[in-house]
Amino acid sequence: MSEVKLLRDLSNAFGPSGDEEQVREILRRELESCADEVKVDRLGNILFFHSGKEGNPRIMLSAHMDEVGVIVTFIEDGGFLRFETIGGIPSITLPGQRIIFRGKDREFRGIVGTKPPHIMSADEQNKVIPIEDLFIDIGAENLEKTKAMGVDIGMMGVFDVEFEELGEGYVRGKALDDRAGCAVLATVFKTLKDSPYNLVAVGSVQEELGMRGARTAAYQVDPDYGLALEGTFAADVLEPDPTGCHPNSKAAQSSR
Repeated sequence: MSEVKLLRDLSNAFGPSGDEEQVREILRRELESCADEVKVDRLGNILFFHSGKEGNPRIMLSAHMDEVGVIVTFIEDGGFLRFETIGGIPSITLPGQRIIFRGKDREFRGIVGTKPPHIMSADEQNKVIPIEDLFIDIGAENLEKTKAMGVDIGMMGVFDVEFEELGEGYVRGKALDDRAGCAVLATVFKTLKDSPYNLVAVGSVQEELGMRGARTAAYQVDPDYGLALEGTFAADVLEPDPTGCHPNSKAAQSSR
């Protein structure tokens, strides 16, 4: 499988913190044949072991499988869903976002809504809308219709963004933090399947809630060396550039 196809599958997979099954099975599909042993622990981490030469260091490679998302906390009589975020999502980014939920028998979609700006006060229009004033509209007319769709409190959703190649090596998609890391993890482990070193590749869970899976896996593996494969923000966007890496940033110009 090509690296782009793998990244597409990983990015499109549904995997909010605590429900990483789809991502875990993609990694199993990719790496099971290359591993000497595969283990899924009680928390949900998946670990792939390669036995190298005895006495050589044990090296742990880790990438987290989960992504940020939302969880339904209340259903209004009018069918709208109140929610909380899973992981760090600033509320300023939420209005207008499309959300996909996965129920027992089907997937369904909604959009994050707000009070219409036409009836907002001037003060409200100039402030970040708090999450308690947001809701998700799934096209249900009332509470009964919502229940009939299979929606319930505690159901989780993620951003509804389909992976797409933009050309020139650029792509867009959801959860590239850290599905890009998972793709690198898979590629590296396959490349090193004949390595003399003792390798453990870990797809970890619940990183967005405090690195729960990675901490647990590290205690189990007890590696000599560990390498975390993680996504982060881009430093080549518009000001401010906190790193000073971009040649047009104020930090870079002041150092010339």
